[in-house]
Amino acid sequence: METSFISTGLRLLAAGFLALGLAVAGAGCGGRASAVCSADPSPASDAVLIDLALDANASGTPLAIGANLTSATGLDYKVSMLRFYLSHVELVDGSGVARRAVLADADGVPLKYGVTLVDFANPESQLIHVLAPPGSYESVSVGIGVPKDCSGGVGILNHENASEQTPPLDVDSDMYWGWDPGYVHFKIEGRVNAPNGARSFAFHLGDDKRYTTVSIPAKVDVAAPTHHHLHLDINRLFVSPSGDSTPDMTGATTSNNVHGGVEADTLANNLKMSGVMSWND
Repeated sequence: METSFISTGLRLLAAGFLALGLAVAGAGCGGRASAVCSADPSPASDAVLIDLALDANASGTPLAIGANLTSATGLDYKVSMLRFYLSHVELVDGSGVARRAVLADADGVPLKYGVTLVDFANPESQLIHVLAPPGSYESVSVGIGVPKDCSGGVGILNHENASEQTPPLDVDSDMYWGWDPGYVHFKIEGRVNAPNGARSFAFHLGDDKRYTTVSIPAKVDVAAPTHHHLHLDINRLFVSPSGDSTPDMTGATTSNNVHGGVEADTLANNLKMSGVMSWND
């Protein structure tokens, strides 16, 4: 009888430890518990669903994958890939108060991870939906990349195992560095006709320190469902805030096969400070 009581007690103790382990796993965003981890908080109860269409151009010439474009320095080039994560959309009023606009699907359901993958080879991905709190705003800020932390600081989002996640954070997104765990925030690849011959270029931005928040002047009144446009001038990616042509997509003066280092820092700063993004109703 005593042995039976001891055996039963051990089984109950083991079950308790198992339940505790599952609860701890569920509190973060790793593995199969990742469904509970989002970069966005819950939307406001009175939030309004608005649409945001993203388009890209090269100094006014509309971007199409594989189309002929002209850089800010007059070079002919083509883009074969333009892909990035978008997250942390905020609306800022005239007093500087920022309010979160939660990323959602077309039906207004908040996105699972609070991030979306924009891929200019997939036109459907260029229409973003957000649940925005009503009000009048003077600017919009957007995060480019996968935030390090989940909403509220509970769990880590940018360094989970991509093989255990679902779109857009799965392995098939081709936006994950297995050799240095973490997502690629932004990718642009293509080919440029340089003075010394045609050259391929690839600029990939990753690492927590290159998660980039871009502030965009915008007059936005949120009262009812509306449709807006966000433009990206990709030529501005290669022009510094002071007007210098850097990084060099030809590879003549700086590396044009970039996964980190100074050139990645420069491109991230250009993305933030060189007027790459602009708002248009």
